[in-house]
Amino acid sequence: MRKFLIFLIVFLAFACSKNIFFEKYEHAQTGIMGRVLDEKNLPVPNAYVYLYRSLSSGLMGPADFMEKTDERGNFFFDVPEGKYYLVVRKRVSGLDSGPLRQGDRVSIYSKNPIILNPKEIKSINITLPSKTQVLQKKSPTGDSTIVVRLKGESSEKKRFYLLIYEGDKEKKSPDFIQEITGDTTTINLPSNKTFNIVVRESMKDKIEKNELYGRFGPFVSENVREITIEIEKHP
Repeated sequence: MRKFLIFLIVFLAFACSKNIFFEKYEHAQTGIMGRVLDEKNLPVPNAYVYLYRSLSSGLMGPADFMEKTDERGNFFFDVPEGKYYLVVRKRVSGLDSGPLRQGDRVSIYSKNPIILNPKEIKSINITLPSKTQVLQKKSPTGDSTIVVRLKGESSEKKRFYLLIYEGDKEKKSPDFIQEITGDTTTINLPSNKTFNIVVRESMKDKIEKNELYGRFGPFVSENVREITIEIEKHP
């Protein structure tokens, strides 16, 4: 009984704090509300959430809109209808801008772009991993939107890297890198170009034995709208 009462008190306190946060935006008719959580579904406070109107910057640098999460991981954007790309960053320095460094946490919303209609409040959750490998390559940008689905062994339980190579063959270094947590993400590639995609769970030079791994391609970006990549252990 005592444990139940403690749980009830914590739950009510959380619900009240969340309601108080969003009450500030009752006047908004159009916007994006959400929470930033870690892998254990716990809120991430003091993270910066960025909205970009386009992919021209590679989702790096100054954003069109920015908000900071409260102690419960809540955020709200009072923005007009349109298409937006959402990114979350939490730097060790606590700053809202500057070059990313080891220890900084980054997450690109896997269901980008967010299409916001007039008089719509869209609600989303996004996971910010406790550890993020800082990638020096830009995320892919372009006008061909492709849904990538992972299928196979433990695909829904891992964090993977999409290594994207422009051209008919894989090169020593990928042209673009994008993280994927879960089994589905969206990428945007330049039209009328050929690409290969390799999916890996690590960024080491060589694929290790039993590393979860998959590949797809070559393919022409404008001819594909959805791809499925089989994930299996590398022999």
